[in-house]
Amino acid sequence: MNKTTEQTRRLRTISARFPVDLAQDLAATAQARGCTMTKLLIEGVKRRIEELNQEAGTHEGTRPFNN
Repeated sequence: MNKTTEQTRRLRTISARFPVDLAQDLAATAQARGCTMTKLLIEGVKRRIEELNQEAGTHEGTRPFNN
């Protein structure tokens, strides 16, 4: 499978889970950064977890949701 076909397949997969505009933005941002959309999403989730931990008053390296 060539690179363009693979990118199209991934865009369709992500489009099925997210609004089309968001999927296109993710694809464009990932391409501009030279990474995959999955890596971009993971970075965003990690960043949001850090923000939530800071809002909750926790410190980096702790596990506030630990059972």
